Amino acid sequence: MKVGLGFNTHKTMTAGLRGLSCTIWVSFAIAIRAQVVFGHGVPIDVVAVDGKLTPFLLDSLPAEIASLQEDLVTGIVSANSPGFGVTNSANQIRPGTALGLNVVSPLGYFDGTQLVEPATTLRIDSPVGFDSYVVGANTGEQTGFNLGVFSGFPFWEADSSYTLESPEAGFGLYGFLAQVTSPSYVDSDPFLFPLVYDPEFDLGPTGFRSGVSALRGLFEESSSETIYDVNQDGLLNGSDVDQICAAVGSNDESFDLNTDGQVSVADVEAWLAANSSSNGDADLDGNVSFSDFLILTANFATSDNWTHGNFNCDGTVSFPDFLILSSNFGSIATSFPASSVESVPEPSSGMWTIIFSLLALRFTYLSTRST
Repeated sequence: MKVGLGFNTHKTMTAGLRGLSCTIWVSFAIAIRAQVVFGHGVPIDVVAVDGKLTPFLLDSLPAEIASLQEDLVTGIVSANSPGFGVTNSANQIRPGTALGLNVVSPLGYFDGTQLVEPATTLRIDSPVGFDSYVVGANTGEQTGFNLGVFSGFPFWEADSSYTLESPEAGFGLYGFLAQVTSPSYVDSDPFLFPLVYDPEFDLGPTGFRSGVSALRGLFEESSSETIYDVNQDGLLNGSDVDQICAAVGSNDESFDLNTDGQVSVADVEAWLAANSSSNGDADLDGNVSFSDFLILTANFATSDNWTHGNFNCDGTVSFPDFLILSSNFGSIATSFPASSVESVPEPSSGMWTIIFSLLALRFTYLSTRST
């Protein structure tokens, strides 16, 4: 069985709508447990800045991530985007400019928990001609790949195809470092090109960010996100939040994410905001929901850490933590576009009031028993 990915185009999209689509998508639109629908057909815009090519990136990632999906008939897992494009004259790229793509790293793979050697190679096929690259765990820099010739305005796009060439390809995050090239301009700086294969939507936003951080470490690419990996284990997860919470009240600079001179709950919230979450989201799935309430109740009246419900970092899971959860209940990480999350029926606001009133009584009872 082959596993692959490809790209589609929407050549009639106007520059204004295209820019809006990029902005809406780019806050790492991947899955929380509810399904996230990746953007479709928006290319990576290439501009020239002082004679140097610069791909349009947000948060140091392409404006759209390649999301692999399986064809149930052929068994091929494919992605429909992104390609590379030139939008308008503001890009400062002359018509007739030849553009290409270099691969400057091996293929990396994050399995949802850690970096492992990929059990597949990635074939990249040019949108024009017969150029191709095969990228694996042990390949080096590859050059000479032809994306095409920018034909002129109002819009141009070239879409390569990508194929993971093994039935052993596992779910998770694949990636390599790429450069956009041209004989007429200075090559772009290397940037991470991620490809997500997550059919069961298990990665979640925190898993995705952990994968990005791990791949950047593998490629020795600098990343501002390393400040959030406070325990320096290469992952962005609940262990980082727990350590920040445990340091509340100190002035340890390694945990002072908002650089205000002291470690407080505000630093916990800074970590959560940067990693597509919010206070009360104990399982860090991007959604403050009933699963987080169950975590809190299981640990109520105990001395525990943030991921067990101690959201105010006072050392004990108690009623104030319940109030934090209830005030954020139903919130979904703001970096996700509303259209990207599956519609799940929720109780009415009046029903939630009743539920939380009953839960408050339950907490009062538990608190009384614990004293």
